[in-house]
Amino acid sequence: MAITIILIRSGATEAGLQDKYLGVLDQPLSDEGQASLTRRVANHIYPEAELVFTSSRLRSLATAQIIYPRIPAIVLRELEPYDYGRFSGKSYRELEADEEFQQWITNPILAPPPDGEDPHAFGARCGAAIRQIVNEMECKGLQKVAIVTHLSVIRAILRRYHMPRPLYWDWQVDFGGGLITEFDGTRGVMTISEKF
Repeated sequence: MAITIILIRSGATEAGLQDKYLGVLDQPLSDEGQASLTRRVANHIYPEAELVFTSSRLRSLATAQIIYPRIPAIVLRELEPYDYGRFSGKSYRELEADEEFQQWITNPILAPPPDGEDPHAFGARCGAAIRQIVNEMECKGLQKVAIVTHLSVIRAILRRYHMPRPLYWDWQVDFGGGLITEFDGTRGVMTISEKF
């Protein structure tokens, strides 16, 4: 059974607007982030969904509420953002002279940042989220689901299910932007049909 999965990146926070690695740090949407989402909703860019899943972070919960106000979001622990460890709350500019940061950014799949989350465990967690969501959709006979989450989670999902497998940094999604994908549950493959 094929399911439409809409992957939406949560709206902008103050740290996000400063290009900081936020990860598990919890920040609300910035005023600009809220205004941008409201404009996008008014312009009808978001596809309809029958169910909405999100992380517990303030920015994701608020984004889901703005985009899908009539659908109560279901919080999944597996959709929590990547833990950047010691790099959390810092920007590339603040970290670029850090040797450990340069090693990590060269290949973030090989090893975690200092005190951060293991990338393989993170990928497995995001994969478990998709399996859980797809199972629930199939049990309920539904076809369209929105996942409002974080860029790190979107990248991990695409690395796991998109063919050909992208590199971690290959996918960029704007704050409040997203991808419409078709998920083939039989083959476990995700295909992107549209970016918004």
